[in-house]
Amino acid sequence: HSTDIFSTVRNLQMLVSALSSSSDLLASFNTNMASITTVLSSTPNNIADATRNLDTAVKDLRGFIAENREGLGTTFDHLNAITTALNDSRTDLKQVLHITPTVFQNFTNIYDPAQSAITGILAPVNFADTVQFLCGAIQSAARQGFEQSAKLCVQYLAPIIKNRQYNFLPIGGNPFVGATARPNEVTYSEPRLRPGGAPPQQNPAPAPLPAEAPAPTPSDPGQGLAGLMVPQQGTQP
Repeated sequence: HSTDIFSTVRNLQMLVSALSSSSDLLASFNTNMASITTVLSSTPNNIADATRNLDTAVKDLRGFIAENREGLGTTFDHLNAITTALNDSRTDLKQVLHITPTVFQNFTNIYDPAQSAITGILAPVNFADTVQFLCGAIQSAARQGFEQSAKLCVQYLAPIIKNRQYNFLPIGGNPFVGATARPNEVTYSEPRLRPGGAPPQQNPAPAPLPAEAPAPTPSDPGQGLAGLMVPQQGTQP
């Protein structure tokens, strides 16, 4: 048994080497264990109460399951059917989750809160390629020789309506005109453009006074007719 003894000694040496290289881990482990034992020793009643409450809850759960075994079985059967249906419709669910945000955004774009209504514009895009639209309809309606019918349609119609391609029909009309935005949704570039936002009329600045004229020299009646007729500040010739 010398081989077993040497193997045991070798394993003990490896264990001692591992323990010596893990002194920090052992110290942390001892510290944590000391903390746990301190908590357990300081709150013995709490652990006993928790264990007792858990036992009571398990008993209540066991009694509930025993009393409602059939109902729970039916519920789980229905749940299994629901999960199976969801699994079978995984592709459809992915499609719904993919397009729902876009549909919701489109709805918010066409909803007009000022009118409390849904608004939109009819855009028949089939007229962007009129030849394909008409000849495709003829090909779909034809039962026999549909390929030849489509070729003849393209051959005769293409030279006539090849330049009549519209992204939208050249017809416009708006029979109903109403508010497109509420007053609190309108943004004005300048405050004076708001209703009732015109600045008050300012009084014009007073005109400057004219230069004061020199005081007139009173005439002297004692000088006779010449003194009365000579203008003020004037001189007699």
